[in-house]
Amino acid sequence: MTEKLMKAIYSDPAQTITLTAWADTVAVDPRDNLLIAVRLSGYPEVTAGLVNAVSGGGTLSVQLDGETLVCTPQQGRYSKAVSRDGTYAVAALLWDNQSARKQGEKQQTEEMEGKEQKEKTDKAQEARVYYLACPVRDKTALYHEIDKVSTIPMLPEFRDYMINELQARDMMAPCRVYTTGEPFAIWRLTCTPDDQNIADVLTDGLKAGVIRIPSTWPCQPDAFTEINGVAGYLWAFGFVIASRIRGQFQPLYDPAQEPLSEGVLGLDQFVAQTAGYHLYGAQLAAAEALRRRLQTARFGLIIAECGSGKSKVGSIAMQSYCKSTGNACISSSAPPT
Repeated sequence: MTEKLMKAIYSDPAQTITLTAWADTVAVDPRDNLLIAVRLSGYPEVTAGLVNAVSGGGTLSVQLDGETLVCTPQQGRYSKAVSRDGTYAVAALLWDNQSARKQGEKQQTEEMEGKEQKEKTDKAQEARVYYLACPVRDKTALYHEIDKVSTIPMLPEFRDYMINELQARDMMAPCRVYTTGEPFAIWRLTCTPDDQNIADVLTDGLKAGVIRIPSTWPCQPDAFTEINGVAGYLWAFGFVIASRIRGQFQPLYDPAQEPLSEGVLGLDQFVAQTAGYHLYGAQLAAAEALRRRLQTARFGLIIAECGSGKSKVGSIAMQSYCKSTGNACISSSAPPT
């Protein structure tokens, strides 16, 4: 943590360009001073130009406590936000784990062209790096962030073991964060293809008895007699994991808990009067969910098999949404080609 704003400078001697702003937050990976996050403020044109230059790969120098921290960004790896209020602007860059993954996959694809199959395999086996932000010393929040980026099931009871073991195996390490505001932590997590290194940590803990599935005790029959790895674990305890996942996500519309809106029901009745049939329950539920999506985002996407009634669902959702807003609606559908 730092007590005062940090001077942030981007300089391009070849173009005789120097841009200066003030940063209240800077985060870097201590291995190579890779820039993870920065929040800048200053004159709008200067701040916007500086953040664009840095997000494009330009080096950022930050002065703190009499020293200069040279931050090295990676082009195309950040999400960017800029706000302006008169003669003052605030801009932020934050490492985007999804953009980093896509950029890495694109780079691998380009490098693979024209090479031997062995080289392709080697490139496909490169590790992925994620940067996870959470409150300082909050293991629950950190574990939740690990769970979000990993495909390996993470039960709450595994929290302490997983965090300690990931650090012990040098798979996760803290980064350096300088901020004038509320302190927070950023951790670097390295994952091998298919998260195999994290799967190995889980498998080793289960085999050694360091961690156990909830409700299994030494006096009970050994639940892991036939389990030799993560695949067997998923087969045996998939229901527990599925229940946990179900509890983490709130659907737009839950037909088991909520009634259909009057708009959707009215349009279904209109279809019955004019075409002689009602939509199926699943179609009505999809229409209701899509209608709610349109209310918040004004854009929705239906993915389903041919013949499942996507055109009907979309038309009813659109008509119901437009009717609720008082706007006219013209819907059309094209036959399959």
